[in-house]
Amino acid sequence: MGSDFNNDDLVKEFSLYEDYTYELIEPEEAVDSLVYVNCIPREDLPVVWGRVVIAATKANHLPVWQMYYDEDGELLRELHYSDVQTFEGSTFPATMDMIHHTKEGHRTIIRYLKLEFDIPFDNQFFTQRKLRAPL
Repeated sequence: MGSDFNNDDLVKEFSLYEDYTYELIEPEEAVDSLVYVNCIPREDLPVVWGRVVIAATKANHLPVWQMYYDEDGELLRELHYSDVQTFEGSTFPATMDMIHHTKEGHRTIIRYLKLEFDIPFDNQFFTQRKLRAPL
């Protein structure tokens, strides 16, 4: 739909926590205040990425950036996090900037302006009929 985020970024069909193995790494350009994790997908899963490298703050483990590589090791996308805020007691980056390396000049920025969690809703909200009906 024109975004540099893909469906898996938004619906999280695959989980970095459950579907990948991890190893701590230290890149040549490492910053002392960050920890770097190389995420390798399990071989039995049809995941999109050959590997994902994540940088997070050592102090509170907030993500700073993620680099997405294909199976040949080519960097395809990078995601940068910024503007750390607290929403209803949860602290995380409110801005995500996805840069697509195979589409020159492409980027998609998502900013959370307001978030509410655990909102009750009627189960009928997600029926096919309701989803097809105009708002």
